[in-house]
Amino acid sequence: MQAIVHGIVLLALVSIVFLMTGCGGGASATTTNPPPPANFQFSASSLSFGNVNVGSNKTLTISMSNNGGSSVTVTQLSMNASVFSISGVSLPLTLNAGQSASGSIMFTPSSAGTVNGTLSAMSSSGSVGSVGLSGNGVNPPPPPPGTHTVDLSWTASSTVGVVSYNIYRSGASAGPYSKVGNSTSTTFTDSTVQGGQTYWYTLTAVDGSNVESATSTPVSTTIPTP
Repeated sequence: MQAIVHGIVLLALVSIVFLMTGCGGGASATTTNPPPPANFQFSASSLSFGNVNVGSNKTLTISMSNNGGSSVTVTQLSMNASVFSISGVSLPLTLNAGQSASGSIMFTPSSAGTVNGTLSAMSSSGSVGSVGLSGNGVNPPPPPPGTHTVDLSWTASSTVGVVSYNIYRSGASAGPYSKVGNSTSTTFTDSTVQGGQTYWYTLTAVDGSNVESATSTPVSTTIPTP
């Protein structure tokens, strides 16, 4: 009877060990989250070039960055207005997470007036960002007097008693002519001309009684622009 009781206890212990061993088994799985998507951004949502003279240009810098967790590749940077252009960026442009790049945008107005445009960045999946562009073309003001000069020289009069010369100028060969100066030598510098204009000059000899001779044959010159 005692042997039977010990056998029952032993079977119970074996059963408990078996159950504990079975419960401790099993495989565990590890889950890896995908990286965050790319987040392409321009450094500004819009750029204003202000007033720019027609025939001149102005350049502003724009930066591009990727603040996301995956890389992004820009395949195209396009403008919808021909007066704007971009340089300094090689395409395709791949920005890994945390990377940035910069380029230069130029505004070259061809006529007076306000121009609006858009810089668009494209990837293989579509648009990733854009920047509004604006600028105002203005006609440049005429150069102020003194920007250009005309140097005149002539042969001295052989008439006895001549003490000086009066210099006259006109915008047309037929006149009318206005006096622009007097010289006691045979040279004169006109510093009141403007770029892009054509002028005609003539002169008279003046004696001590302030009597003038007949005018000389007109000569002309064209002032360069600007």
